[in-house]
Amino acid sequence: MKKPVIFFASLLILLIALGVPIFGQEKYTPKPNEELYGTWVNDKMNEKMVMNPDGSFADYYPASYNKPYQGGKSEIFKKWTDSEGNVFYNTYVTIIFGSPGYKTQDLCKVSKSGTVLEMQWVGVSDFGPEKFPSAFDAKTQSEIMGYFIYYRAKE
Repeated sequence: MKKPVIFFASLLILLIALGVPIFGQEKYTPKPNEELYGTWVNDKMNEKMVMNPDGSFADYYPASYNKPYQGGKSEIFKKWTDSEGNVFYNTYVTIIFGSPGYKTQDLCKVSKSGTVLEMQWVGVSDFGPEKFPSAFDAKTQSEIMGYFIYYRAKE
C-alpha cells in the first residue's frame, strides 16, 4: 500500500519541479496572425487603436493624428472560440506612455467576420487570472472599468 502512495507523491513532486502545469491553465503563446492584431477604429468616438504582433499597441485620438496619445504592451493570456465562431481573448495590458504604469485586464471579442472588436476592461494593481471581466457591458464606463467597440480599418 505504501509503494503506490510514495510513487504518486514522487511523481507529483517531479512534475511540479519540472514546471508542468497541473492546476490552472498554461499561458497562451500568440501566433503572428492573431485575429486581434491590426488597426481598429471607432468613427463615432474618432479613435484608432493599432495592435501589433509583438504585443505593442498605440491609441490615437483623434484617429487622424500620427502621434499616439497612449500606448504600451498587451500580453495574451488565453484564447478561445465560441460555438458561433467568435474569437475571445483575455489580455494583460500595461500602459507605458500616456498613463504610464496603469494596468488593465481585458476581455476581447473579435467577431466571426473579423471586423468587430469588443473590449471590456478592468483596472488592476496586479495581474491575476481570476480578475478578468466575464461579460460585456456597453454601459460600463468609469475610471476603473470600461467598454469599447472598434471596427477593423479598411486597408
